[in-house]
Amino acid sequence: MTKTNPVFEAYGLPGDITIGSNSQGSHPSSAARPVQAPEWDKPGKTGYVVTHNMINEPPPSKLRFKILVIGAGAAGIDFLHHAPRELSGLGVEFSCYDKNADVGGTWFENRYPGCACDVPSVGYTFPWKANPKWTSFYSTSQEIWKYMRDIVDEEGMMKYITLNTSVDGAKWNDEKKVWAVSLSQTSDGIKTKEWEIMVLPVSVD
Repeated sequence: MTKTNPVFEAYGLPGDITIGSNSQGSHPSSAARPVQAPEWDKPGKTGYVVTHNMINEPPPSKLRFKILVIGAGAAGIDFLHHAPRELSGLGVEFSCYDKNADVGGTWFENRYPGCACDVPSVGYTFPWKANPKWTSFYSTSQEIWKYMRDIVDEEGMMKYITLNTSVDGAKWNDEKKVWAVSLSQTSDGIKTKEWEIMVLPVSVD
């Protein structure tokens, strides 16, 4: 007797049909490689070709996937903590640019009298880096900046960070299929260097 699928029947479908992963037995993609139809190897109207490599595998192309992080504040530091481990061996390069002379984002910029966080210090920490040494219930901007600066130094993040560098814009180059990102550096408020880098959005063999 053929087993029927009660979910299909509840929606008015024949109970003995097979649809995708609801089919009995192992899914084709779990046995060896993903399903790959021959027509997928032919470029589409935009030139895109479905890649054969699977998620979490290094890209088959020699071109490396580049991630550009804008700002070395809390979000940038959090990314640079996780990225080296999580993206290891996947052919991914990442770099971080910050317009300021030091890391810390808003906590580096804002030093007016009484500047502090309106969240209790114990809650204003990264979940992976507790800080039992806060000196007050609501920490000052300078103390929060030092907490972030210490993390950057402890984890060697400066090798990924370029300071005094603004990201001025990004324009899609449809011919090369890359983002052209414009950067500029300043020293003592004077613009000293301008250049453009290409960021590949995806690597397809």
